[in-house]
Amino acid sequence: MVEDCISTDITPVVLSPFVYGSRYTTRKAIVYTNALQELCLTLRGAVFIDCMRALEAFPRSMTLMNDGFHLSAKAHNLIGEVIGQTIAADVTSLKQERRAA
Repeated sequence: MVEDCISTDITPVVLSPFVYGSRYTTRKAIVYTNALQELCLTLRGAVFIDCMRALEAFPRSMTLMNDGFHLSAKAHNLIGEVIGQTIAADVTSLKQERRAA
């Protein structure tokens, strides 16, 4: 899907997994996140957002609901801000590249 988007001049935004409740799922999510990031670097043209890193500065009691799985409203707001900032930075970078060309 990422390659299809890039081939039609669409910039795909790829999100990593979010924080999980258990250590086991978190370890698996870290491995998957690293692989996604490498893929996006290899393909060039995709925007990668590491949601786990964005949420790790906050306690899980703040970012997860009581079920230990779903994101809280605070986490949704944090992730939304990171997505918006990352996309804005990418658009700014593209504009600067086009001016330089």
